[in-house]
Amino acid sequence: MTPIRRRNSPNWYIKRRWPEIGRVERSLGTSKKALARRLESALDELHELRRLPILRAFANGRLTAMEIHEAKQTDRLDRLLAEVITLHEAIEIFLRVKAPDITEATLGRYRTSLGHFSAFCGPALVHDVLVSETVAEFKAARLAAGQARGTVRFELAAVSLLASEAIGRGWISERPKIKRPKTPKRINYYEPDQLALYMAHLPPKYRLQVEVMFRTGMRLGEVESLTVNRLRFRRHSDGRIRGARVLLDDSKTEEGVRRVFVPRSVARLMYARITESGLTGHDRLFTSHRRALHHAHSKAVANAGLPHHTLHDFRHTAAVLLAREGMPIPLIQRQLGHKRIETTMVYAEFHPAYGDVERYFDKVDSHLGGDNRGGSVDVAVSQDA
Repeated sequence: MTPIRRRNSPNWYIKRRWPEIGRVERSLGTSKKALARRLESALDELHELRRLPILRAFANGRLTAMEIHEAKQTDRLDRLLAEVITLHEAIEIFLRVKAPDITEATLGRYRTSLGHFSAFCGPALVHDVLVSETVAEFKAARLAAGQARGTVRFELAAVSLLASEAIGRGWISERPKIKRPKTPKRINYYEPDQLALYMAHLPPKYRLQVEVMFRTGMRLGEVESLTVNRLRFRRHSDGRIRGARVLLDDSKTEEGVRRVFVPRSVARLMYARITESGLTGHDRLFTSHRRALHHAHSKAVANAGLPHHTLHDFRHTAAVLLAREGMPIPLIQRQLGHKRIETTMVYAEFHPAYGDVERYFDKVDSHLGGDNRGGSVDVAVSQDA
């Protein structure tokens, strides 16, 4: 196709119908036919490359053909996009990027949550509304409308993920401060008999990956990225594996490294996988796609009659079981990689040293001779007390 001329106008025009955008007829901003053809070609190429936000900005008059052409020539399209991309367009790009790694249900929740944020902000550029003040106003408005605090927390988490994508793409220069409302801490975990039932319904290819999670408390992402060179196996004198350590990058520690203990049973299974598969160096132990794992997990919890359990609950499970066995809270903190002890203290209710306070009072009572006192004591309290 070639540029067209309009009566009573010296400039050339482009006339297109791009399915994703609609009918577009705009001036190319030049009366020179050769230049108009180059500008038209640049716009058509952007359509082939699916750079739709830039084309929409052109169609809506936010960018000229010459601005787009010059940015394309100097490799500044992303910088140009940062100046004109709308919140709605940014959300669509974010959802498209996240889709391969999450379940349909989670993707739907993100879409709904960010839809509320977009409706609150209205038609606006992303760098104008993805700021601390707007996010705080959105949070206040949602709570004032009677939304559950847990729902608002998730919505703000979705906005935070969108901000991360925007920072990475250069759409915004500063991350907005997002303070999510506090909600009662819910610890969802598996009892041992539930774990056995769940594992029986989980396809064998995923079992070791899941077992590493509930045996060590490692996060899903940490297990997914686990490579052979991150493992340090410990052996008995006869060469048998007696455990392992995983070295993880962790900016929360002074060394920048977190050491996670792996118990003997799982360490031996991991070593067997490495040797049988011939894995070395930077080879990953687990290569299953996250979305496939989520799908297998959803089927397993449904078939095992354990609704509302997530993969992250295996991390809670590890912490709860270790606390029940009396592991000191600071050691659990180190295993899980919590920066603050307050985060780990939510598991204290399962710890025998924290749950059974009566025995400590009994010991103090015996030292004070409380057990040798008989009868009852009447205490009179004056009205002025």
